[in-house]
Amino acid sequence: MTHAEILKNILDFVEASARAGQAPLVYFDLDSTLFNVKPRLKKIMREFGHLETTASKYPSASQTLKVVEEISESYHLHDHMKHFGLENQPMEFYKELYNYWMENFFHSDYLLEDVPNEGAVEYVNELYGLGARIVYLTGRDKHRMEEGSILSLKKWKFPMNETNAVLVLKPHKDHDDAEFKRDHFNAIQDRRHPIWFFENEPHNIHLLLKDSPHVKIVFFDSVHSGKSEPPAGLPVVTNFKYKR
Repeated sequence: MTHAEILKNILDFVEASARAGQAPLVYFDLDSTLFNVKPRLKKIMREFGHLETTASKYPSASQTLKVVEEISESYHLHDHMKHFGLENQPMEFYKELYNYWMENFFHSDYLLEDVPNEGAVEYVNELYGLGARIVYLTGRDKHRMEEGSILSLKKWKFPMNETNAVLVLKPHKDHDDAEFKRDHFNAIQDRRHPIWFFENEPHNIHLLLKDSPHVKIVFFDSVHSGKSEPPAGLPVVTNFKYKR
């Protein structure tokens, strides 16, 4: 099945279900599924390069990071450092960069840097308009990232309300993402109708395939952790462009 057919079939399913008086559930992960997080990472890299401590201790690296433009297609910081030609810095440099990244990447203030992946806003709104209940199910945690997540979704005009287009975040940052999502899906009592879920992280998907077979998963093929290989046999999309 082609990319366009996958997206269209879900739209057709939602429309038919709504006509039959049902309200199907369609779930979306946020980071690297609905949203491209490269702009967030670029801002953090540039800020770290502009820090006085970075400039004084690592002047060459500082000059490079202050003007970074292109962010590589990778989940891991060491890959980005290779991309920037900064793979031979002192170990202390990488520790300081990692700590700065950890402090800010998972912070509401930086989430507004994200941009939607191609077609995402239009596709989610199309589903919502046809009668789907939309759930944004994310590994972001409530304490650090709820405010920014809400502002970002509203900024880009994704549907948001208290009943049919809701955001679900982890209650605690230390809760494992895969287990959090599995537990959420397994708590759903009404399993008479299909539940669709768009997710980019293979590690999460493998646990859902094992423990939550009632969920129909669409693999969004983008940046991921590399903890697991992408699952075979699932529908795969790389953006949300569609035609009806």
